[in-house]
Amino acid sequence: MVHNIPLMRRILTRITRDRTSYNQSFFRHLTDRGHIELGVGGWAITLAGGWRWIGAPDSAYGQIQVQHHTSGRIRYADQVAEEVLGVDPDEATFLMWGADDRAARTWLEDTVATHERRVFDQLTHPLTLDQKGHLR
Repeated sequence: MVHNIPLMRRILTRITRDRTSYNQSFFRHLTDRGHIELGVGGWAITLAGGWRWIGAPDSAYGQIQVQHHTSGRIRYADQVAEEVLGVDPDEATFLMWGADDRAARTWLEDTVATHERRVFDQLTHPLTLDQKGHLR
């Protein structure tokens, strides 16, 4: 699958700037103070747009559902998050079920950095110098 790097960057920005809204222990969680906390999967759906949360925010994993704004189709949130993030099933399992706050954030950082290095290498590869120091 092709990772959705722009969405991953937006998630990283959000969870770095507002750490109180990030809690990888939950997909979507309502705190005692009425504040919603989201894990990476929850932020993926929220920031991707096009979906609204339905049901209780503290439903068990694999039972939280979202509804598409235009089609009305109801789907499980973890499946939608996997698709909008562009991750394969193993990556999705790790990100949404296995990773703690730090591990999920580190995975996102590494994935974005790897992509950016690859793009940079592709852009700079043709810029080589000949023996006289001129661009080829």
